[in-house]
Amino acid sequence: MVDFSTNRPPFWMSDTDRFGRPVPPSLLGIAQLVWPRVLWITERELKDTARAAEILDRAVRVVARIIHRRGPQAGILDPESYLYWVAARILYRNIEREKMIQFIDDLEPILHPPTVAYRNRLSGTEKKILINQVVRYMDRRTRGIFLLRSSGHSWEQIGDLLGVSANNAAVTYHAGIQRTRHRIFRSRPGRSKPAASGAR
Repeated sequence: MVDFSTNRPPFWMSDTDRFGRPVPPSLLGIAQLVWPRVLWITERELKDTARAAEILDRAVRVVARIIHRRGPQAGILDPESYLYWVAARILYRNIEREKMIQFIDDLEPILHPPTVAYRNRLSGTEKKILINQVVRYMDRRTRGIFLLRSSGHSWEQIGDLLGVSANNAAVTYHAGIQRTRHRIFRSRPGRSKPAASGAR
């Protein structure tokens, strides 16, 4: 284990990646220099530094993979800035994912008859961005039901369009929302896999 004990709180990480390959010592040294900045941005954005070590650990492993894949001449001109950029990207992608999961949890009212108050909750730039992000993770049927439901269609109307009962339409939608939530939860920064447009 590598202990950057000169920092408070200290940063520990394994000196090998998940394949057992050594992390370049120079990269571990750069991580030590970047650590205070990662602590600062994590505290600023999350109001908590507890996850800073995990974020930097993942960033180091991402950069180490790039170095192993491309060799010493990986084309990284400023390794310190690059490592910090990767850590910041991981942090912000985590924030984005957590917002989407929270938004999915807040979609429960759509299972009930739509109201003006609920439709107003979907207004605003941030809400629209979250809707667009979440919809990308839905399969085609769930996406279609969501769009119909948010535009005011009743479960009876949606059931007629799908050729099922109103209850089956609601159950289908609820199951699709749960799949969407799990898909978002499993996504990793830079590796998220939204549902294909033809997914059923």
